[in-house]
Amino acid sequence: MYGALLVGAMTRALGESAARRAIGYAAPVGEQHETVERVMRAVRAGETVVR
Repeated sequence: MYGALLVGAMTRALGESAARRAIGYAAPVGEQHETVERVMRAVRAGETVVR
């Protein structure tokens, strides 16, 4: 949950591309794509709740 909040703030401040790169860098080897997509889905879901 906190990761999605952090990525949400990063996305707003730096843009989605930068957030995706940061998530991919921190993701386990071989799981980058799946991890990036899962976290970005969580961020988008949180945006609809917050607005």
